[in-house]
Amino acid sequence: MPIAAFALVGVSRHLVVAAGSATATIFSSRVATMAPMASAEYVTLAGMVALLTAVMLLCARIFKLGFLADFLLSRTVTVLVGFLAGVGVQVSIAMLGDMLGMTVPYPASRSLAQLLHVVTHLAQAHGPTVALTALVVAVILLAKRFVPRVPMPLVAVIGSIAVSKMFDFSAHSIAVLRPVVGGLPACAFPR
Repeated sequence: MPIAAFALVGVSRHLVVAAGSATATIFSSRVATMAPMASAEYVTLAGMVALLTAVMLLCARIFKLGFLADFLLSRTVTVLVGFLAGVGVQVSIAMLGDMLGMTVPYPASRSLAQLLHVVTHLAQAHGPTVALTALVVAVILLAKRFVPRVPMPLVAVIGSIAVSKMFDFSAHSIAVLRPVVGGLPACAFPR
């Protein structure tokens, strides 16, 4: 619905109105300190942030503040490039535990603690998970080099789901996502 609404009332054909990695990282690290991940309270907080963002975007539209986006989001701004590089490092560190099949007891906001934990507990890495991770990363990188037009991350996700189903990864202690509840969420204003 938000994408359709933006298509109808938006003024820019180039503006991204979805969660990018930087936005998602900042949002997740803050909200995770307020409520357990995927809890009803977490979903309520996420909904409230979405509504507040919509109000701010509407105000920016009314007061014609698009020039601020041009200034703040220009990729030539050194601060933004540095910030995005930092987010990339933080996301990479946050994913290390999952990629090695480890449980990291630190929240995403404590990157150095996470990195130290992973480095000091490498002996606990889960072999099948490490092998699967290495295979997926290698396939994506090789495809990027040799067949760059193929959306390999998407192919890797679909392939991983199919292979997980065929070989029953959960039976081999490889972590898989639980079933996702279908349907749309209830339409209600957050408390």
